[in-house]
Amino acid sequence: MMVMEITTSGMDTNQLFHLTINADVGFTYSLDASTNLFEWEPLLNFTNDFGLIEFIDADSTNYWNRFYRLRWFP
Repeated sequence: MMVMEITTSGMDTNQLFHLTINADVGFTYSLDASTNLFEWEPLLNFTNDFGLIEFIDADSTNYWNRFYRLRWFP
């Protein structure tokens, strides 16, 4: 069974959105963002070498709302 989840999220004092991603080691993933759940923009493609990944969305202050998805990237 493959583990892929965003375990924690929240804003810091600078209003930047932080994500903690928990995913299986050795696989490649894509973290995407959307403002409408229909059009998705890739933010980060990565191979997970460590287990937990910390991501800070530096563009989060430019959007009224923003959704995130994590997907396996072959």
